[in-house]
Amino acid sequence: MPWDLSGNSGTSTSSFLGTTDVRPLIIKTNGTEAMRVTSEGKLSIGSLGEPRSSDYKLDVQGTLNADEILKGGAPLVESQWTTVSGGITYEGGEVGIGTRISGYRLNVEGTINATDVHKGGTPLVSSQWEQGESGGISYGGGGNVGIGTINASYKLNVDGTINATEYRRNGSALVGSQWTEVSGGGIRYNGLVGLGKAPASAYKLDVAGPINATDYRRDGRVLIAAGRTQPGLAWQQYENDAGVFIDVDTAGHHFTTTPVYVTALHGDSSHWATTGGSSVYNPTPTGFRVYIRWSDGGSLTVSQAQSLGWHIQWIGTETS
Repeated sequence: MPWDLSGNSGTSTSSFLGTTDVRPLIIKTNGTEAMRVTSEGKLSIGSLGEPRSSDYKLDVQGTLNADEILKGGAPLVESQWTTVSGGITYEGGEVGIGTRISGYRLNVEGTINATDVHKGGTPLVSSQWEQGESGGISYGGGGNVGIGTINASYKLNVDGTINATEYRRNGSALVGSQWTEVSGGGIRYNGLVGLGKAPASAYKLDVAGPINATDYRRDGRVLIAAGRTQPGLAWQQYENDAGVFIDVDTAGHHFTTTPVYVTALHGDSSHWATTGGSSVYNPTPTGFRVYIRWSDGGSLTVSQAQSLGWHIQWIGTETS
């Protein structure tokens, strides 16, 4: 039964529009192919004939408009990108390429290739470092390099600690310090040390020049110390105004044994007419006492010692 242009009636399930041999069904409009059903049942819409891939069951050569498109029975998600003049944009959140998003607007797992990269609208400066032929990088810009500082006054200026397996100067290894850090602070060297000269073999420390120190010790003990009392202060009255005495405190000098004290009375006037200024009583590692009287045995009071600015100057030396 031929198909009538005005439609057919009396059709059955055995009626069909198509071919009975291995030929496609081609539908044309205005003399040009508009649709083709291949012998394998694949549909191509357009003028190109066969579907452009044997994998396509439907090949539309143009724009497809549908109320909804499903894949595997589930609706396809529309693109999150919006077409703008000259490109596409995404304003919904973060974008990950080759990786999941991780707190960045754009996170790329892989290499980015671009003719230019901008930051805040300004081109990023390319690295001043160059890849070396035998590995590593080098800077040949003629300036200084600062690490942790922008005020580099040397070829390499590091604000912080440098850790390296070896240090060299003009190609030769630098000699490390002969000194060893000790716990609790300080450094130690087990050989002979010379300051300003080569050390003589008999001395652990041989110094060519003066030594300035707040204290000198031998086997942990103070060797020598000196001091004086405050002028006119700390004098006490002896019995019946026969004289005065003073207790001298040496505890701040940390003698460990009782030293040999050498004393003298000093002041503004009249101390030449006294006796006792060089006599030490009750010496201990932390102090001693000195008694003063007039040589003629006259009355001597604390107020006189104060008004004359008398004071004791002393030197202490440990001998053991």
